[in-house]
Amino acid sequence: YDEAVADFQDMLFSLPEPPESEASETAPTVSVSGLVTYGRCPKQYFWSHVEPLPRRPCPAAARGVAVHRKIELHHLGHLPLDDASEAVYDVAELDAPADGRMPAWEAFLESRFAGERPRLTEAPFEMQANGFTIRGRIDAIYGDDHHWEIVDFKSGRPSDDPAMGLQLDAYAVAAADGAVSRSVPDEITVTFAYLGGGLQERSRRVDAAELSGARARIGGVVGGLAEAAFDPIPSDRCRRCDFLSVCPEGREATG
Repeated sequence: YDEAVADFQDMLFSLPEPPESEASETAPTVSVSGLVTYGRCPKQYFWSHVEPLPRRPCPAAARGVAVHRKIELHHLGHLPLDDASEAVYDVAELDAPADGRMPAWEAFLESRFAGERPRLTEAPFEMQANGFTIRGRIDAIYGDDHHWEIVDFKSGRPSDDPAMGLQLDAYAVAAADGAVSRSVPDEITVTFAYLGGGLQERSRRVDAAELSGARARIGGVVGGLAEAAFDPIPSDRCRRCDFLSVCPEGREATG
């Protein structure tokens, strides 16, 4: 018996150490909205995602969610176009602006998108960039196998925020790299469709040079995240930041 125990122990001690599992080290993840936030101000990203601080309720965000849900249902064909009236939806009052402008939902129904059937709606994707996993969801993709128009609907009015371009950058790269669908289009157009007060579109065709620039811009943001670089970028937009009270640079920039 003692000899058998000793032999068994020798066998156990001679077993090699198991290799370290690569799967245990998961890549850090950032959302597309996180890319935009970091591109606007790394300090705002820090207080939003790294060490979150309380934020004020945002009625505009609630309106935006309501409008996106109604557009999604419309595209999925749950209601015929003629029946898609405000009376059918229980959130119609959320997208009615107080200043008399056309409601976002009404602007959508009068747009060219209301009568088009998208290839994909609320399409999720996940892609890799410099060791990070980037996740997002595209509102709608129109077109055929040759040409895609990737559309992001905004319930408000056009913005001059340059960081917003990172959103369409990520969508274009994801489509071109096959992260959205196995089929990859030959041509890509990306569009912001602003619905606040009536449809206003901002579109651009994405060629090889545009894709290269988009990858570089995304890589710059991801590189900053990897280095934990969270220095503020003060600007006039600080006036609308939830964290202005705790940001000396923002208060100085806004007077």
